[in-house]
Amino acid sequence: FTLVETALLVVRRRWPVPVMWTMFVVSLGQLAVLPTLLPANIAQLYVIYTVAAHVPSFRTRLTALYLGLLGAGLGGLRFTATTYSYAGILFAAFAMAVVVTLVWVTGNLIRGRESVIEQLAESNRVLQRDREQRDLIATQQERARIAREMHDIVAHSLSVVVVQADGGAYTAEHAPGWQRSDAVSTLTTIGDTARAALAETRRLV
Repeated sequence: FTLVETALLVVRRRWPVPVMWTMFVVSLGQLAVLPTLLPANIAQLYVIYTVAAHVPSFRTRLTALYLGLLGAGLGGLRFTATTYSYAGILFAAFAMAVVVTLVWVTGNLIRGRESVIEQLAESNRVLQRDREQRDLIATQQERARIAREMHDIVAHSLSVVVVQADGGAYTAEHAPGWQRSDAVSTLTTIGDTARAALAETRRLV
């Protein structure tokens, strides 16, 4: 019985519910065969704690408490019946039931704390996703604003360039006295407009 109950502790975290039922069956076998407690019986408390702390189902956790209390009652009766009075039997059963209940309550408190931590972690993940989405939206809006500004700059500058170039070409073709200064003025305006547009574009980029 010591070997089996101790071995069950090794896998209690991986399979808490099967270990709980196996431990209960083994404990019933011990009650039927042995008239005394074993040091290994403390493993039963570890199993109750593991189920209470790590099993999501409340019904299963409550089952662990019921099995523990049943074991405490049967153990108090079995291990003290030959040496104690009824009052002694009841006291032994009550003492073991209190220990089982304290272990189970402790496991539930630990589970509640872990549940709160998991909820906080999930809230942090949600907030992080929201922050990333807001950053993405802000980035897209900024890109759209820059694109609109670049479009306005380029469109305005090209309009000026086109007007100046068309005006210079028309004047050169139809004006009777085309002056060199007129060509210089027109080309200077075109150059200044293009340079200003390039400077604004670089600034935006």
